[in-house]
Amino acid sequence: MDIKPINLINNYKKYNTKNKNIQKHQNHSAQPSFGQGKVNAYFDFDNTYCPASHSGLKHMSPSEHPGFVEYCTNFKNFFNNTREGLKFHITTGRTLGEYNAVSYLVRMRGFELPLPDSVITKNGSDEYIKQGSDEDFYKHGKFPFTPDKRNIQKEEDIKKLTGWDGPKIKEGLKKIFKSHDLRIVEADSEHSPNDYGPRSLFSDGKLRYETLIPLKNNMNPTSDWNVGLRNDGNLKIFYTLPYDTDFCQERTDAAKAIDKEIGELLTETGVKQAHSYEKQHRNECGGRPYCVIEPKIDENMSWYGAKDVDQGLSKFYDTQQAVKKAIKDNDLVIVAGDSSNDRIMLSPSMYLDIDDNLFYDLHSYKYDTKAFLDELQNNPEKYSEIIKQLEDLPFIGIVVKNDEKDSPLSDIVNAFGKDSKYQKIIEVENGHLEDGVKEAIKLHASHNPEFMKKLNPDLKKEIFGIIEEAALNATGGETKKS
Repeated sequence: MDIKPINLINNYKKYNTKNKNIQKHQNHSAQPSFGQGKVNAYFDFDNTYCPASHSGLKHMSPSEHPGFVEYCTNFKNFFNNTREGLKFHITTGRTLGEYNAVSYLVRMRGFELPLPDSVITKNGSDEYIKQGSDEDFYKHGKFPFTPDKRNIQKEEDIKKLTGWDGPKIKEGLKKIFKSHDLRIVEADSEHSPNDYGPRSLFSDGKLRYETLIPLKNNMNPTSDWNVGLRNDGNLKIFYTLPYDTDFCQERTDAAKAIDKEIGELLTETGVKQAHSYEKQHRNECGGRPYCVIEPKIDENMSWYGAKDVDQGLSKFYDTQQAVKKAIKDNDLVIVAGDSSNDRIMLSPSMYLDIDDNLFYDLHSYKYDTKAFLDELQNNPEKYSEIIKQLEDLPFIGIVVKNDEKDSPLSDIVNAFGKDSKYQKIIEVENGHLEDGVKEAIKLHASHNPEFMKKLNPDLKKEIFGIIEEAALNATGGETKKS
């Protein structure tokens, strides 16, 4: 890969990095209470919950793909039958606009894939709450997610944790861009108009693809002087500068000035800890350099061997908060994914609360699943409390096989899969996520009698065929198992 870093936000990376263990000791209440014995499920979208790719959907039809129709129908019935016991969320790398576009593509192709209770965008960013019904969307075209119906509690929690105030930062950012006479272009996606139409930054002349311009040092300005700003909600910011920014001295100087001013903006708005990463790739964002700015959630990620970008707001944020709550409520969290950006949220070891006295013995293993388990098994007395946590952890991950590429999750499957002493991962074929969810509930119930005892009646009936006496009394029936 031809990745070239650009000199943006370097000053701001140095600001306010005092809260080293910022994630470890936090106490959030963003997740609503679902009571005891219930299930909270988080599914990646592409090739996980939706078994087809974006490009594949464009050529699919119900008559030629009856398996997808059956998949949608089965999930619809499953969710209807477990409405009181199971809530499910899509956690995706897409923006809300991109998710909207692919949802309408599913509808246009004649399928009715059930919509989630909420959708979490851009790998852990804003969470949008469902306001309408599936029927409103599939019969009348009314999409049930809008930018103004968000999980405000999550935003407040992150602001309390990091000082991040998205609306203020974006307002200040636009003032900075305008002060440098940059034309601001806003849209939902930095990807091709072929996939996202008018939602793309490159549609209808908003920004031009300029990857054919030959780049050389100290060149004169050739590309349009504009900045693309992606519609990311309040918790992350993505912007892209002109194609020749890093090769034209005039524009390089302007970028450095913008860098300095953004650092000052973050300090002025009260950001305690933040994170940014930037790169340029000839096959991404029309070849333009781009930058992502987000609140820094866990500086310790680098200790675990995770990527630098994982210190920011990721899918793991939401699933971690859900697991913390599930421990208190005797609920279960199910997480499903198929790719590298699902890795952290699918790693059981990442959910363990490790005492400070043991943290420095285990930190280098926590992200390396095999090494982590070897360390526990080689020192069972030393890590007895952590082993107990792992055994009781109300978490089951589902890895959906992706036949189109080598799995970046195979080590997690090998360490915590069906042959593991501590099984926390189920692997399923693409298109069999529903089977994985049912198996996950059965697996956790088999190791946690109290969870089984408290299991929501809808789930008991759907998963185990058990009809509870209270429900039968209401209908005059008899207690039975099927």
